[in-house]
Amino acid sequence: MRVLRAILTTYFLLVFLSSTCAKNRARFKSKKNTWRLKLLRKILQQSPGVELLSLRNKHNTHIPNISSGSLSGKDSNGKHVPVIQCDETSAVDLIACPSPNNKGQLFCISEEFLCDKKMDCPNGEDEELVSCMFHQWANTFFNSISKSLTDIKTSVYNLKQSLENAQNYQKGIYTYR
Repeated sequence: MRVLRAILTTYFLLVFLSSTCAKNRARFKSKKNTWRLKLLRKILQQSPGVELLSLRNKHNTHIPNISSGSLSGKDSNGKHVPVIQCDETSAVDLIACPSPNNKGQLFCISEEFLCDKKMDCPNGEDEELVSCMFHQWANTFFNSISKSLTDIKTSVYNLKQSLENAQNYQKGIYTYR
């Protein structure tokens, strides 16, 4: 049953995506797509962990930690890729959006705006699937390393306390903690 549901969900998702990506705007608003969208929403209601995203009207209109970027005169390691420099006086780490807006302005956003389901970069590069998957993986990886280091520090501290207590016990000094 799960396999059939997964196949049907995949099929309707592909049909829905292929029809919504059509260049003809009139076709997008046709009734043909309305039933597909309703069916897709109905299927997704049965799956509690899945969320239907619409990137239309998802631009973040209020970004407090946005900064303008600028092209530096150098390229990235001779690979002819322009380097975008963000404002270095900002208190937060900024990440450059790779493409400019329609006026040719470059932007830098705070890391907290990556993968937040709102397009903060002009072309939505901060919400790309592969980038978000890597961002989530990197956060998980670094969080696990941080937790491991904290656990090691706690273990070493506890071992040190145990050794001190054992030495004090042999000397006849008793401390209660």
